[in-house]
Amino acid sequence: MKKLLISILIILICALVIVTGIKGIHLGNINVLGISEIKSENADLEKKLEQATTLVSTDYPSQISTINSDIKAMNNEKQTYEDLVAVSTDSEVAASLQKTKIHS
Repeated sequence: MKKLLISILIILICALVIVTGIKGIHLGNINVLGISEIKSENADLEKKLEQATTLVSTDYPSQISTINSDIKAMNNEKQTYEDLVAVSTDSEVAASLQKTKIHS
């Protein structure tokens, strides 16, 4: 009788393990994911990893090069402005500032 009870208990535990593996268990704060849920979570993580890889390999370097070219253009404009200010008189600079204030 003792062996029969142990055998039945082992069979029930095995059945519980199989059902848990297939469907998962959700008891309060305890979540044991089933096979399909694990596959779904894995697919989500793979998609996020692919997006991060794309950002690192293509988007980030292209944005860095865009920023660097913008910095060069702004430095060129700054140098042009400083050259114009260096050869202009104070009254010409003041008149230019007045024109930009009017147009703004």
